[in-house]
Amino acid sequence: MNKITFLVLLTCIWLLLSCTEDNIPSPQKEFQIIGSKLLRNGKNVHYKGVNAMQTFGLGNGDLMDEWKIEIVREFIGNLEEQPITGNAIKAKNGVWYHSLEKIVAQNRAHQKITILCPFGWFKNGDMLLFSGLNPRDQDFYEGYKIKMRKIAEHFKDQPDVWIEVWNEPYHWNNQ
Repeated sequence: MNKITFLVLLTCIWLLLSCTEDNIPSPQKEFQIIGSKLLRNGKNVHYKGVNAMQTFGLGNGDLMDEWKIEIVREFIGNLEEQPITGNAIKAKNGVWYHSLEKIVAQNRAHQKITILCPFGWFKNGDMLLFSGLNPRDQDFYEGYKIKMRKIAEHFKDQPDVWIEVWNEPYHWNNQ
């Protein structure tokens, strides 16, 4: 075995032995909540954020950069028809909705965390907002769970995408 082969082999062994679970980047470990603290890679963090309504039209990412925005809570007003991927669609209520994937991609291009937040469901020709409603008491609850699972599955292992499961607090009776 010549010197170069020996050094390459030694380097490979060193790399393999140094790759423990603790030093391999992992989406599941990038963010943690410990007590009341939000940690990113083990360090306490605080973010400046905004509520956005980019489902209606993609905003100006450069402007959010100027404002030093770091986290964006994206409004999903019509969860039932909100596209997850693809191009904008015209929903039953006549409103155009842009896909969550495109919104996340734009936010990501500007190094922003995206929180996807469902606010309502289109029901019987009207927009029903979640405010104060108990999820299990809604006749659209099964459809809601299916759509939220699809969103979660699509964005799994993307640590810069967070999902709020229900906008606004509700009385849940410890059930």
